Amino acid sequence: MNWCGLTVDEGPDSLGDFGPYRQSERQSIYLKYAESLISSGNAYYAFDTPEAISDLRKNNTAYGLETRHQMDNSYTQSSESVNRRIEANEEYVVRLCVPENKTIQFNDILKGPIEVSSQTIDDQVLIKSDGMPTYHLANVVDDHLMKITHVIRGDEWLPSTPKHVLLYQSLGLMPPEMAHLPLILSPTGGKLSKRSAERQGIPLNVRDYRKDGFEPEAVVNFLAMLGWNPGTEDEVFAPRELISQFTFGRVGSAPAQFDLNKLKWFNAQHIRRFDLDTLLIRMRPYLEKNEIMITDESYLRKICHLIHDRLEMMGDLITQYQYFFEDPVGYDSVGIKKRWKADSARLVQQYSDQIEGLDPFNASTLESTLRDLAHSHEIGAGRIIHPVRLAVSGTTAGPSLFELLEVLGQKTCIRRLRNASDRLATQDGSN
Repeated sequence: MNWCGLTVDEGPDSLGDFGPYRQSERQSIYLKYAESLISSGNAYYAFDTPEAISDLRKNNTAYGLETRHQMDNSYTQSSESVNRRIEANEEYVVRLCVPENKTIQFNDILKGPIEVSSQTIDDQVLIKSDGMPTYHLANVVDDHLMKITHVIRGDEWLPSTPKHVLLYQSLGLMPPEMAHLPLILSPTGGKLSKRSAERQGIPLNVRDYRKDGFEPEAVVNFLAMLGWNPGTEDEVFAPRELISQFTFGRVGSAPAQFDLNKLKWFNAQHIRRFDLDTLLIRMRPYLEKNEIMITDESYLRKICHLIHDRLEMMGDLITQYQYFFEDPVGYDSVGIKKRWKADSARLVQQYSDQIEGLDPFNASTLESTLRDLAHSHEIGAGRIIHPVRLAVSGTTAGPSLFELLEVLGQKTCIRRLRNASDRLATQDGSN
């Protein structure tokens, strides 16, 4: 959450007026509310064994009104018997007492009014046998005491909402507003589960997104656009822009599919929004991780300027642009076959000779020198441009060649051109 820039207003690691914030430290609070529910007849003690519950489930019977009076609980025993068993440390749970033939009504911000019959709801466990609350009781108590105004969660929690509404009503509390968001689907359809994510190469946790080179602003932007839109053609938003424009009225009702390529597109857009200082800060961890220790700040700035609009992931700096930091150890075989001709080694050698004393050594003089060489041989400039790019970068794609040569510097360019000329002297597109 901190990495994404979604810092909490209050919680276990920050100040706040509604602590403690860990459920393990709030047990006495939950027990007080459970006792209140028992006293009002809206909850009860249940001593049922796991075997008894298992048998009940085998018969597809809900633990509720029809079975409550048949099971081992405070409905079937005197209060004296119940108290003796509790004092004897017998295991028990506390269950919600769902009323008979009641229509539970609540309003969902996105779905509108919803009605559910109490006949379809189990007597949910509220306090487990270890004395700790289930989610159902804990979230109701915590949200009330912490003055939560809106509960926003996924569609899978919608069946639990009537239980929570019952709890609020039983405790005489006003429920917060509730909204249940559509689920995120996998790229091939169906719920985005751990298994489907692993199968399709989708990162499963924040650690993976960070390792893979995604920027936090892009992840937040992408997730926001999975279920919301601004009502315009705009897609790229900084977190502060999302905050200012968000309304529930623009949240969609249909599930959205997770598209990893779209996330990468968002990542590229946010990288392009970075100024050079931010880009430098973000790229340094990748350089350090790969033991690339560049102390020349001006050189890094030149690299940033040259490839800023070409980066999709910050990791591309290492996987696609490693030639800024080391001589090519190999040359693209497809590029050699397509671009390296019988006379390429000789032309590259001649170009290296001509730029050896070039002054000033910049994109303009490098280009005019190459074009003059091509003209003298009565060939197109491309016959030299592509082999030169192969020689200095090992690949056939990249930023402007002459700007690349200027950034790499005179000594590096001459060394690489002559190395390639020697190593590829016998290569041509026919091999």
